[in-house]
Amino acid sequence: MTVRNCSGIWQELIDAVQRKDPCKITQEDYKRLAQVAAQTVPCDKTLLWSRTNNLVHRYTKATENFVTLEDTFLGFLFNGLTWCGKTSRPGLNYKSCPAWDECENNSVSSFWKMASAAFAQASCGIVNVMLNGSADGDISRKQSILRTVEIPNLDPSRVSEVKVWVIDDIEGEDK
Repeated sequence: MTVRNCSGIWQELIDAVQRKDPCKITQEDYKRLAQVAAQTVPCDKTLLWSRTNNLVHRYTKATENFVTLEDTFLGFLFNGLTWCGKTSRPGLNYKSCPAWDECENNSVSSFWKMASAAFAQASCGIVNVMLNGSADGDISRKQSILRTVEIPNLDPSRVSEVKVWVIDDIEGEDK
């Protein structure tokens, strides 16, 4: 069991965003948070995903054979939360933060890009990727975190193979 300094992790989150414009938070702002909450990812257990959120997490919960970012300590801790800084005073704002697509460097998207890059960099052995074959358009959006962050951050000297699972909706149309 790994012991975590929760107060230290909380302080790093606050330091990353407080008194900053909520649209000017970068991945670099979260660097120390990533360091204090770092976790080893077991080889051959990484499961990346795009457009399969519900299925991939039901699958990892049922089988316990794979680990998604959201199954790591950092991912679990912040999954589903929204936060940003306040330029006028210290602390966090939980009520009126820019949406994911409202500005490029918002608090939450920059956090997930940082966490995704760290997760991909820590991956080793066989890396699995679950994609939605029933989705409209590409099975992975061109601007998805999978394509823009995770795949580019996989280390070829540590990753021996990438297995892609294309999952179709049983009830839906095969595309």
